[in-house]
Amino acid sequence: MNKIFSTRVDDSVLIILDELSKRLKKSKKKIIEEAIEKYAEEKKDAGFDILKETSGCWVREESVQGTIVNARDSFTETFKRHHE
Repeated sequence: MNKIFSTRVDDSVLIILDELSKRLKKSKKKIIEEAIEKYAEEKKDAGFDILKETSGCWVREESVQGTIVNARDSFTETFKRHHE
């Protein structure tokens, strides 16, 4: 599934992207996708593992229920402290 992605880039980068698109006869989308895939592969070869680096999102030491209980407890304590 394709999704829309928006970001600010320097004008010089857009000029390079336009030139690459014309010379390679590829869409800008395809050039950007290939560049990101190549960059990720290079980082992986250098020992960078995106899943390991972001493991906080993927691996949790506490259960989801534990996180909910902790969040509620923190909220309750803050509420009491500011409303007593």
